[in-house]
Amino acid sequence: MKDQLDYLFSDNDDDIERIADKYKAAGEKEKEKIYEKSKRKYNIMKDEDTRINDDGFIKEAEGVERYNRPSWIRFICGAAAAFVLLGGALGGVLLSRSQKVQHMDHGSDVEELSTDAIVQNNNVDKNEAVDTLISNYEQIMRTQYPVGADNEDHIWFKVDVYDETSDSTVNKTREYYAVTDNELDTHIELTSKLSETFCDELYNDYLGKDFSNFEVGYDFEDDSRIEKYLAKFIVYNDKIYALSLIEPTASYDKGFEELYNFSEYKLISSKFTEGGKLLSGDTQYFSEKGEPEAYKGLVTCKRVYERADGGKVTAEIQIIPKDESWRIAAFDVNADLVEKTVPEPTTQPAEETHNEEEFAELQLHERRICASYEEAKELVNELEKAWQNGTYTFKKIDREKYIKQIMSSENTEELNSVENKSYVYHMLNNGFRYYDTADASYEETSEENGSYYESTERSIADNRGKYMYNEFVMNSESGTDHITWYINDTQWITVDHKTKFYTEDNEYVQTYETEYVPDNDRIIECYAPGGEIILAGAFTNCILTGCSNECLHPDADGMFDFDTWFIEGTEEFLGRECVAIHQNNSRYNNQMLVDMRTGIIMRSVCTSNETGDTQTMKVTSIEIDKPIEYKTFDPTGYEPKPTEITAG
Repeated sequence: MKDQLDYLFSDNDDDIERIADKYKAAGEKEKEKIYEKSKRKYNIMKDEDTRINDDGFIKEAEGVERYNRPSWIRFICGAAAAFVLLGGALGGVLLSRSQKVQHMDHGSDVEELSTDAIVQNNNVDKNEAVDTLISNYEQIMRTQYPVGADNEDHIWFKVDVYDETSDSTVNKTREYYAVTDNELDTHIELTSKLSETFCDELYNDYLGKDFSNFEVGYDFEDDSRIEKYLAKFIVYNDKIYALSLIEPTASYDKGFEELYNFSEYKLISSKFTEGGKLLSGDTQYFSEKGEPEAYKGLVTCKRVYERADGGKVTAEIQIIPKDESWRIAAFDVNADLVEKTVPEPTTQPAEETHNEEEFAELQLHERRICASYEEAKELVNELEKAWQNGTYTFKKIDREKYIKQIMSSENTEELNSVENKSYVYHMLNNGFRYYDTADASYEETSEENGSYYESTERSIADNRGKYMYNEFVMNSESGTDHITWYINDTQWITVDHKTKFYTEDNEYVQTYETEYVPDNDRIIECYAPGGEIILAGAFTNCILTGCSNECLHPDADGMFDFDTWFIEGTEEFLGRECVAIHQNNSRYNNQMLVDMRTGIIMRSVCTSNETGDTQTMKVTSIEIDKPIEYKTFDPTGYEPKPTEITAG
């Protein structure tokens, strides 16, 4: 394999291209950083000049040996700073190699290099080398998580990739967020950190290309090269962006804090073995000339860490010697998550004595308000894990008991007991769990900003089969809009009959059957420093998010505050026993008729308290738990909607 300097001074076109791709010229931000460092260095030397005698020794230096600094060293430093500020491709190459110098003789008159610039010697204790490499790895991985990214500075591109599950090529969106670590947010700093951490093959997997000439959202369709170029780090408008492993607004079981935050963990054990195969199963990689080269000197270090929560993190790092140092050849990490105690509902679910094998006890509603935002967020995080892990299992309550109780209420106070309102709230949030199929048609009208709209809609749902069909036709002054949604397990097709375009998503995931939290844990609020109450988190079972549906699967989040609504009475509508609700909050005034057995909204009139705009909805026909016919989309006469290129 070529020595690094062989590439630098090569006149071969392939070598020159490799240099240009791997090392970018210093940008303005990099120049400013280097200039500031040079300026500080110059000021230090200038200050020393004021304390030097004619004989060349420092005037005041008590308790240490005298130190003779040759005067020519200042001119070299000044020339180096001036050279750096000129930039240029070669400047970028030389600067990126500033930490790959040979060890200096400590007895020399030249100033000793800082510890950051001295590479690890091959004979140094391997544990110390692993400490350094794991620290680097943690720093690099942090940038791919929300803790190390600018969540407001977001770009993305699309690329065709091979999917092993389906054995086909699929189009994926790769999300990138700006790096916030000021030691990794320039090209020179990033390449330096990557090159001192990884062997060549891993280095190339991490460092991508400059995509400044492409629009955000661009689709690199059928571009075989782009899979390599859109690596874990890319350059865009002279900034470094990292491939996101977790979206900043999302939450997963295993994140940075539970996998890669080694500096906060306690090291339990560290064991070394020599030789063997790579963790990936490979035994060799290829040189620049395409010649196979073995991973000579491969050493595996298996470490076990303990997190503050008691969970164990096992990290296997494989290293190989290079340039009188060690580099990472492969890395693997696993975490054993500890089951945390999730706050139980205020009223513990218990079995009804009259039918304990079938029904659970209704949870009486209590509004949860935490003392601080920190306390609330901790609760939200715990509940989110319980929600996604299936910690809570839904169990039906005795509907007939509460319907009879509501129907027999003798006055408004009895009608609006906490128990009756808790039942209505429960059904609005969980109604789809109480029926299997439904076929409903309804009409809607809207008066908004002086304009009038009217629409008809039909919704068909198989809640257990995860199938939904929704057809929406709206007439307005600007014409007629006709949209149909076909949702079947993981497939979501949206059809615009007006434009004859359709879009298809085969990665839609329906998780409403397993994701559940008790009713009192759906909305988490807290007191802000000023005393006002703010929202800290919410959990919903609204199935058709992003799809018009005001009937079968309502979003009842706003009903958690019982002070904003009351039960007016009961009414039979289309053969269904319903409860009449009147809700009035700071935003709107809403009157609803809710089916007491399914939570389906049969009729509603909603008026904006700010603008006076009104929306109405009324079911015209409905069938519950009857056989339904699955409707499928026939693409004849329709075309896939063209991909939109969104500017950043």
